[in-house]
Amino acid sequence: MGISPVTNRCAGCDAVHLRADEPRVLEEWDDFTYQVVGTAPNLVAAKDWVAELTLDDDPAA
Repeated sequence: MGISPVTNRCAGCDAVHLRADEPRVLEEWDDFTYQVVGTAPNLVAAKDWVAELTLDDDPAA
């Protein structure tokens, strides 16, 4: 199993699945480490961002 190319984490908290209304840090994998590429106001917006990038990377789409 490889490293996910995109991720989000809760800004200032450890449990990503908790505090769904907290701001999220958006990160992308650069083949060495995750790099911060932006923020999202909440978990739903962060998941939308991840889904959009996943669709953009899908060669079948």
